[in-house]
Amino acid sequence: EKILCLEIMGVDSGKALSLNPSLRTASLHSIHEIVTFLESKGIHQKDLGRIFGTCPNVLTSDIKTELNPVFNFLSYDLRVPDENFRRVINKCPRLLISSVRDQLKPALFYLQRLGFKDLHSLADQDPVLLVLSVEKTLIPKLQFLQNLGFSKTDAVGMVLRC
Repeated sequence: EKILCLEIMGVDSGKALSLNPSLRTASLHSIHEIVTFLESKGIHQKDLGRIFGTCPNVLTSDIKTELNPVFNFLSYDLRVPDENFRRVINKCPRLLISSVRDQLKPALFYLQRLGFKDLHSLADQDPVLLVLSVEKTLIPKLQFLQNLGFSKTDAVGMVLRC
C-alpha cells in the first residue's frame, strides 16, 4: 500500500526507500499527515513527486519539530508570504530537510554578514544558498576566489550570485 501510494505521487519508491531506510517502518497514516501538512502550506499534489523524489527524508520528518520550524523560518526570518511557500520549496526542496537552528539560521546570518540584504531575492531566487554548508561550501568558495586574485568584495559578489 505504501509503495503504491509513493508511486501514485510520482516517487520512485525503490530510490526513496534506499535513500531513506526509515521509510520502511513509516505508517501510511504518517505519510498522509506529511502530505496534508504540506498541502496546508500551499504545496500542490503535483509538486510532491519531485519534492519527495529529491528529498525522501521529508516523508519521515516530524511535522512539529522539523517541518513547521522551516515554514516559520520562511515566514519570520525571510518574510516569505504564505502564498509564496510553494515557489520557494519547489525551487529548493532541501529546505524541508534542513535544520533551522543548525543550517538555515547560520547560513542566513553568514550571508547577511557578507552583505546580502535582499531577503526577498534570497528566498525567491537563491534559496539554495541557505542549504549550503557555510564551513564546507561558502567559505571555501570565497577563499578560492580570493586566492585567484579577486578582491574580497568581488569574491563576495560572485559567491552571492552563485
